[in-house]
Amino acid sequence: MFRMLKKKAMRYLLLLAIKGCFVISATAQREAKTNQQTLDSLRVQPLHIVPENYYSSKLGFMCKKEIQMERHSL
Repeated sequence: MFRMLKKKAMRYLLLLAIKGCFVISATAQREAKTNQQTLDSLRVQPLHIVPENYYSSKLGFMCKKEIQMERHSL
């Protein structure tokens, strides 16, 4: 009789330990999600708008000359 109670108690403790592990991991995942949601990237680094001439100012010499040739040939 004592062995049966001992086995039941061990099973109960094992199940309780397993359930505790799942609860701890679920809580950690939930906390990670809430931390990600509260972090706003625009607050950390403000949004910079690109100037209108950004593309043309970054072109190389040959590309600029090619665009000039295309404009004159039309």
